[in-house]
Amino acid sequence: MLSLSLNAMQVALAVQPSVKFERPWMAFAQVSRSFSMFTLVCVVLITLVLFLMFAFLSLREVVNAVKDLRRQKTFKTRRDVKQMNDPD
Repeated sequence: MLSLSLNAMQVALAVQPSVKFERPWMAFAQVSRSFSMFTLVCVVLITLVLFLMFAFLSLREVVNAVKDLRRQKTFKTRRDVKQMNDPD
């Protein structure tokens, strides 16, 4: 992804209209710049989606682990109380 981003930026900078080009080359330069910007936006969006998915899955795992830990402590406490009340 980093390589794709850097290449897109390189194309966008290389297409700077420093010299007057003929009309077809100006159109090509504009299309190249637009495509480079589109590519950069796509890379940013994909990176953001992957980061958010990772954060969501990690947070969900932590929440489930805390619930399981509470459930185990509650069950253990109830079992201990029950064993104390049942003189087997």
